[in-house]
Amino acid sequence: AIDWSSKALTNTYDEDLFDVTVEHSSVKTNEISEAEQGTPLTSCIETFTQEEPLGKDDMWYCKQCETHVEALKKLDLYRLPPILVMHLKRFNYSRLWRDKISTLVDFPLSNLDMTPYVLPHAPRTEAPIYDLYAVVNHFGSMGGGHYTAYTQHAEEGTWHLYDDSHCTPVDPEAALHNAAAYVLFYKRRD
Repeated sequence: AIDWSSKALTNTYDEDLFDVTVEHSSVKTNEISEAEQGTPLTSCIETFTQEEPLGKDDMWYCKQCETHVEALKKLDLYRLPPILVMHLKRFNYSRLWRDKISTLVDFPLSNLDMTPYVLPHAPRTEAPIYDLYAVVNHFGSMGGGHYTAYTQHAEEGTWHLYDDSHCTPVDPEAALHNAAAYVLFYKRRD
């Protein structure tokens, strides 16, 4: 950082201009609403199922070559369960740093269609369409935090927030627009 002397600052900058902001017309045109700022769950699923190279620290042992080689890893979905539990990656680890990922993930309350992510030649008995029925939230950091949950009542269809010993009725939208969402629970329509 540069430590400016007060004389250099006075001679170089006009302090009256510090508080003046001019907003270009494109700012309003390109403004994104709060609801649009999150990463779509479908994007997370696509990333999860993409082929990725394994790094030098994750080399694969080839029995034919009898040596460790760089390889590609790909995860595919062959068959989906009646209850789909999605654990969102909320913590980032590196050799020197660990921190929480607080990106808002936009996930649907109903009609999560998993058809595009299942292998085309996999046997299908039911259409993999899912409805959300619970969300576990994590507030805090890696060292500690607090968990809450939004759940849908199985018979009434109403949504509730569970926070320690408190249970509060809520609007289903509260569960959706939530950057603390950590684990999502979906039930397949059968």
